[in-house]
Amino acid sequence: MTVLSDHDLSAAFGRQVSDIQDRPDVEIHRPNGEPTIQPSSVDLHLDDQFCVPKSQKTPIKIDQRESYPQYDYELTDENGYFHIKPNQFVLAATTEEITLSENVVGFLWGRSSVGRLGLFVENAGLVDAGFSGDITLELYNPTNNTIAVKEGMRIVQLTVHELTTEAAEPYDEQVTSKYNGQSGVTPSRLSHDFELQRNSTRTSSSAVSQPSSKRISEEDSRSTEQTSDFDNDYE
Repeated sequence: MTVLSDHDLSAAFGRQVSDIQDRPDVEIHRPNGEPTIQPSSVDLHLDDQFCVPKSQKTPIKIDQRESYPQYDYELTDENGYFHIKPNQFVLAATTEEITLSENVVGFLWGRSSVGRLGLFVENAGLVDAGFSGDITLELYNPTNNTIAVKEGMRIVQLTVHELTTEAAEPYDEQVTSKYNGQSGVTPSRLSHDFELQRNSTRTSSSAVSQPSSKRISEEDSRSTEQTSDFDNDYE
């Protein structure tokens, strides 16, 4: 895959720094400033809202939404800082809204300068072709020191790669997509995958006279009864 350079990215944002025409493949909207373009990437900035999972004694069962942790939504302090304690995991978001066409894919990378302080940033960094929305970030502090991140700081880098051909079914057209159009910090919606699987299994079972496995059918039934309605405000 080809990586878009600063010439391509600048043209995409309406900056004619070369003979390259404006590219409709990538749009990055930063409400309080211009995009920060690097030689082969775009720096994304930290928003002021954070999502802190509450501790719980029961395990998180990834297929059961009601077992997921509750969250405290917190803002930066009066000086624009948010303190991430040792061994603490939090969710954050970018100030930028990203829109990618069906011709490109994005990858998020933690900044080296941030990583050298011990902060892990973004362990799931693929931005699919067709995605549009804010970016939720996973931040983890494995050190023995509290790390105070600051609102508006450059927190991750986005690289944009051209696909060999455009995606036949971009992210915004997929039934399984869960985060298109997300705004601000968005917790995991992984349980939606299993809900789709259960619905698919029930549909397949109803199309045949005999179920292939009575045990599987019973387990699906119990799981369905335990699963609460999934947030479906978008995607």
